[in-house]
Amino acid sequence: MTRTRIKILMRATRVPVTLYLFVALFSVGNAAPPDVTKHPRDLSVPEVTKGEPVPGKRVLQALPDYENSKVRHALYLPTDWVKGKTYSVIAEYTGNNGTVAGGKACQGYGISGGKGFLWITLPFVSEDGKTDMDWWWGDPDRTADYAIAAIKSVCKKWGGNPKAVILTGHSRGAIACNYIGLRNDDIAKLWLGMIPASHYDNRPWKQGKAEFSRKVERLRRLGKTPQFVCGEHHLAEQHNDKKLLAMVQTENYDSLEAVKRDLNLQTILIQEGIQAFITKNHPNARITFHTFPWVNHDGQWTLYDTSSRKKLRNWVNELTAQIPSANRKGVPSKLTK
Repeated sequence: MTRTRIKILMRATRVPVTLYLFVALFSVGNAAPPDVTKHPRDLSVPEVTKGEPVPGKRVLQALPDYENSKVRHALYLPTDWVKGKTYSVIAEYTGNNGTVAGGKACQGYGISGGKGFLWITLPFVSEDGKTDMDWWWGDPDRTADYAIAAIKSVCKKWGGNPKAVILTGHSRGAIACNYIGLRNDDIAKLWLGMIPASHYDNRPWKQGKAEFSRKVERLRRLGKTPQFVCGEHHLAEQHNDKKLLAMVQTENYDSLEAVKRDLNLQTILIQEGIQAFITKNHPNARITFHTFPWVNHDGQWTLYDTSSRKKLRNWVNELTAQIPSANRKGVPSKLTK
């Protein structure tokens, strides 16, 4: 209940202010804020550094063919990493306005809480093969080839289980799950599962007409690989991420239901046509659809203690449990502080 609504109700009904304050406080205490940054944050992502990988550190690495370029991937070894043991792997693509070296990616870290999983951040390789793109795609074929080689290297050298690799990404990274991760049969067979968050490869996201025309082909290459397709709430019409968040923060809404009473919201899965696209073109796909109870388009969402993160971690646990040799510790459903 917003302060504005409380005042209006007080004038209309003349109920004592103490009663309305009690109701408002009770509502705030029992509702999830529609701004994810108002939830408790319990994780901080390690910065990207140079040097040899050690547990708890996130370091830049280069494939041999890219030593003389600025193209790098980043490897994080979990705090419980032990040489000789085998670990599941989370691979991640960064959203726009971010590179591997810039350290923007954090979804994979939030999923694992820094334990039990290797985490590799992958680059978008430029057309000339010299840089990691901070905006859109560069050369998608080079990017896919780099991912295959980097994951193979990480699994061989650092105990990654090649049968337990999960691909994730936020925004541009979410689109890349299909656009890069299902680009051809060789890369598509790498994945145990995928977690595209906040967008999907169903719109012409700066891909060109030829690439866009192959979106259904890429989707069907998913086969039986499970996906956890998720995202926030949008304005049903003329959506703007920053505008919607500003409206929510200005009115100090205490729950998503309160926002819905004033604004016409839709899940991104409906507003961007994601669910309809998948259902129409791959009706037998193993998809878990999930909508966040907030409006933020925020790649840091897994760093907050929320019901959505718990649901995702449970999904990952169930997925990795299907692989006999995968790390059986899984991801914690609730981290201890």
